[in-house]
Amino acid sequence: MQEIKRVSGVPVSVVITTYNSADIIEETLCNIKNQTLEYYQVIVVDDKSTDGTAEILEKFDKEDNFKIVFNDKNRGAAYSRNLALSLAQGEYLIFLDDDDIYHPDMLEKAYHAAKSRDADIVVFRSYGKNLQTHDTSPMTWSIRDDLLPDTEVFSARDIKNNIFHCFVWWAWDKIIKRKIILESGLRFQEIRTTNDLYFVFSIVLCAQRLSKIDDYLITHVFDRKNSLSNTREQSFLCALIALRGVRDELIKKGVYEHYKAYYFEYCVSFLNWHLITLKDTAFFEMYECIKDFFQEIQLDPSLLAGGYEKEKYKEFSTLSSNEYLIREFHKLSLDRTRGEVELKKTQADFKNTVTSLEHKVASLEASLNEKENIIIKLKNYISHMESSKSWKITKPLRAVNFFVSNSVGRGGRR
Repeated sequence: MQEIKRVSGVPVSVVITTYNSADIIEETLCNIKNQTLEYYQVIVVDDKSTDGTAEILEKFDKEDNFKIVFNDKNRGAAYSRNLALSLAQGEYLIFLDDDDIYHPDMLEKAYHAAKSRDADIVVFRSYGKNLQTHDTSPMTWSIRDDLLPDTEVFSARDIKNNIFHCFVWWAWDKIIKRKIILESGLRFQEIRTTNDLYFVFSIVLCAQRLSKIDDYLITHVFDRKNSLSNTREQSFLCALIALRGVRDELIKKGVYEHYKAYYFEYCVSFLNWHLITLKDTAFFEMYECIKDFFQEIQLDPSLLAGGYEKEKYKEFSTLSSNEYLIREFHKLSLDRTRGEVELKKTQADFKNTVTSLEHKVASLEASLNEKENIIIKLKNYISHMESSKSWKITKPLRAVNFFVSNSVGRGGRR
């Protein structure tokens, strides 16, 4: 890696907000403490935890580059991030979750890329880990190369495809220049969930120099019990607040008409995902709110280019919440049946392949055994022949024949 000359001050400020994370926070902060970047600032904001998190954080408060802040009451992750932003000194900022796994060279690689390219924002790749299944796999969809310009550095206006689908609008896979945050005046919406959508999309829209790297630097943890993402039914309207914020920002910048079709498509796909992951009665309440929201933003279905978005909007427009839920259930059941059929076929193909390989192995073993037996018989025959009286008597004659044949051969080559 080419060495980047360090400017005076702090290269990167790491912001972590946490609440009741006593079981994981120490491991997370040790992970951050052991980063390979030479120097960086770590700001941890505890949102009035009640489980012993504060006692763990106090141990890290002794570290030179750590600053631990304790909220006077539970205020939410967005408030805590905004507070940390006001305390940050780094040239670049990164906003991290308190339960993900950070690769040791994450900060070094992200900062190096940002600094060497003079980028406002650098986005990097990540793995996803499901805590329920313990499966870990690359989240290739978090950066859509097929939608991005084929240049190392670009701006939002250079993205000619649907900008909403280029990235995922969470904060933790992006390192952002603090200067553009301060100049833009943007802050996280102080809502319980979906509080990073408005901020991250809007700051990307502001950036003149965007870039991405293909290094996988974070393992993002899914399905942790009691996480905010798993309890969104308590604050399902936050998704609508975030989307309104995005629309207001587009209008403010005078680019709403340019992005309107893409915005409509994103609203349909994002809200459908949000809806089908809700639990209990929140689903039915959210369904009616989504229909009202589409009327509020005057969503024009003729601008929906994607088949999936067209289908979903039609369902929202024509079906009751019960009918929609039943249709989703039938689709999921059909997908499950197809998946089971495909699994059985794959298992059968695998079994046939294994059986075929076993037959080939058995055939090869039989062939090798047969050849081994032939070799043993030949060895025995040669041994018996060499010990016979006739072999010993004719040995001088064979030596003469060998000498004569060699002499004649050499004479013929002269």
